[in-house]
Amino acid sequence: MLGQRGASPAAPANAMQWGKNVRKNSMLKLGASLVAVSVFLGGAGPATAAPAEVTPPEPAATAPATTAPAAPEAPEAPEAPEPLYKIAYESTIYEFILGENGRREAVPLSYEKWRDVYKFQTPADSLTDFVKYPWSPTVYAVTFWPGGESYWMWDRLLFDQWVTAGKPTPRNAGWIADSYFYKWGTSDELFVEGPDGVNHKLTYAEWAESGLRAFAVRGNEGYLKLTWAPELARMSDLGTGAGRPMGYDEWQAEGFPTPSTLRRIPGDTFYSFRGDPTIWYAGPGMNRPVTLREWQAAGSPAPTVRG
Repeated sequence: MLGQRGASPAAPANAMQWGKNVRKNSMLKLGASLVAVSVFLGGAGPATAAPAEVTPPEPAATAPATTAPAAPEAPEAPEAPEPLYKIAYESTIYEFILGENGRREAVPLSYEKWRDVYKFQTPADSLTDFVKYPWSPTVYAVTFWPGGESYWMWDRLLFDQWVTAGKPTPRNAGWIADSYFYKWGTSDELFVEGPDGVNHKLTYAEWAESGLRAFAVRGNEGYLKLTWAPELARMSDLGTGAGRPMGYDEWQAEGFPTPSTLRRIPGDTFYSFRGDPTIWYAGPGMNRPVTLREWQAAGSPAPTVRG
């Protein structure tokens, strides 16, 4: 049997049983290892097992949000008191109020309101100027309240007021409120009558100084003079010849208006008395006998015989 080739000798029975036991023990060890790995990975077995519950971590505690307290509101500033004004030549105090036209106007302030509302507030000096026309001695005060010349306050000063104001030297003005600009129908001359009643014949430069003020045209009134006589007539109606004699003093007071000259005046007449050769003239400027030369200069009109 030692000499036979090609055949493997048979394993003894106990050896085969040992092999089976080794294989069985190896399988048991492998299964135990797989179970251990599954437990370590968090599973209880095969992939079909439910996943383990995981409790989320609690959020970290945070400090409660805080809001900065609002800064206290600043107290409203008290309204500044309205200014008051006083004019240099009088004791009246003026305040400004809202007028009916919606504009601020200066009005005299009562003592009670000055005491109770303004608490005896000290008034400021008003903006006041002292003026006069160059041809008149009258002094005026003008206080420049806001709003333009229609809001300015004008006063014709008395002597005591001028002294109270400090005897200011007035400046010459081109225009003073309440002045009347006019033109007669007997010339192109322009005149102005001041608030004091003084009349003055204006040059163009003086009119320009006034701001070229509008003027009234008294077209049916004026002054006439006959070409052949010295008398002047103040005409109230040039159309009808109505008028009256005017002396030198009145002519001067009117500002020396240049009369219109003409040979005859509407409505005048020459007459004589029966039996008397003297010829008389009757017109708005005179009613008197005329000389032969005057009568001839008038055109030697035939006189009406009276009596």
